[in-house]
Amino acid sequence: HMLLNVARGAPLVLLSEGKFDPEVFWNLVEKHRVSNLFTVPTIVKMLVEHESVDRYDHSSLRYMIYAGAPMYRADQKLALEKLGMVMVQYYGMGEVTGCIAYQPREMHAVDDEDPNANIGSCGIPRTGMEVAIFDEDMNRLNPGEVGEICCRGQAVCTGYYNNSEATAEAFRGGWFHSGDLAVMHPDGYIELRDRGKDIIISGGENISSIEVEQVIYRHPAVQEVAVIGIPHEKWGESPKAFVTLKQDQELTGEELIEFCRDNLSHFKCPTSVEFIELPKTSTG
Repeated sequence: HMLLNVARGAPLVLLSEGKFDPEVFWNLVEKHRVSNLFTVPTIVKMLVEHESVDRYDHSSLRYMIYAGAPMYRADQKLALEKLGMVMVQYYGMGEVTGCIAYQPREMHAVDDEDPNANIGSCGIPRTGMEVAIFDEDMNRLNPGEVGEICCRGQAVCTGYYNNSEATAEAFRGGWFHSGDLAVMHPDGYIELRDRGKDIIISGGENISSIEVEQVIYRHPAVQEVAVIGIPHEKWGESPKAFVTLKQDQELTGEELIEFCRDNLSHFKCPTSVEFIELPKTSTG
């Protein structure tokens, strides 16, 4: 991707190594009149929550592409409010040259009631990519039914180098298996539900960690959250929330669980909460 830009004569602005600084970032956007950005939701959140976003001119931005993880709706709305209609979502992975589906600028909206808001969607299949939702037995599912996102097309790799076993598993039935669970709506939009391995099974019920995280994230004291399944003597598994609070905010685990019970089916609510600073990689 970098070389394509160079071939077309488009300058690249690269941040130097070290701690990520939103003010340095916005200063560079203003100085170099940056028009296109590619980043991850955690970095977008840091950029639009930092006060420097209002002190630098970023009107040159045409596209801010975000990928790599689901973006919480509250973060998406703030980004749209601060930056305007420049947000573009990619959904994919390395095996498909980065993109299975995309959600262009016009498929975003600040207002939850706007039909273009497409809350929870990861967009529509990219050009040249055939996407379908299958169950475990490779039966193609109807719109609205939860199954695995599978795809095929010229952008999909042919397999894993020197690993025929992994290739056979990932390309069962002639389709590449993403490992992600989703539903496809009648209009072709794909709504991501969870990673297959991240589904929490409690008392025979499937719980989406993303759904629980989205609810917890709406609490005004919560900065970040991650939900996982932990062993439970009675139910097999139960949700546990790891939470980072906003600066100068206080919240108990009991209060957060009660908040969840007001906004979720009770069986989906965390049974325990741990307040920590969530670890991150250098890219967020």
